[in-house]
Amino acid sequence: MSYIDRNANIVLLFLVVISLTVLVGATIYYQQNFSAINDEYNEKLNNLKKMEKELQLKTTILNKTREELTLKAEREEEIGKQFTGIRSENEELESERDKLSSQKSSLESQLDNAQRSLSEAQAEITFQKRKVAEKEAQISDLAVQVNYWKDQAADYSSQLQACQNPST
Repeated sequence: MSYIDRNANIVLLFLVVISLTVLVGATIYYQQNFSAINDEYNEKLNNLKKMEKELQLKTTILNKTREELTLKAEREEEIGKQFTGIRSENEELESERDKLSSQKSSLESQLDNAQRSLSEAQAEITFQKRKVAEKEAQISDLAVQVNYWKDQAADYSSQLQACQNPST
């Protein structure tokens, strides 16, 4: 039995040595793998931190862009309101311009008619003045003739009296 005990001890020793060798080998293997995994983990952690910083930067930029977009939208809305006001004012002014243009056309037509009537009236006045001048000339001629005939009548009257009173 001692042989079996001794062989059992050797076998146990051999199993312990094999177990230790396997354990040491597995420890070295897993330590190297763990070290590689740990390095990879640290690298990915650093990458993640970089990405987090980039994400924060992009988020900040996005927020600024949103604020600018909101401000731009507000300005656009305000400009739209101003444009609407200006457009309605422009339409009113165009309507008033059209109204004034038609009024101008009407007044120009009235002016043309008045100028035509004035020209006709002036022509009529000129014609009437000529007629008056002609009538005055006729009156003057007739006054000369009346004076002539009065003188003639006076001469004939004095000749008649002389004939009726020859001796006196």
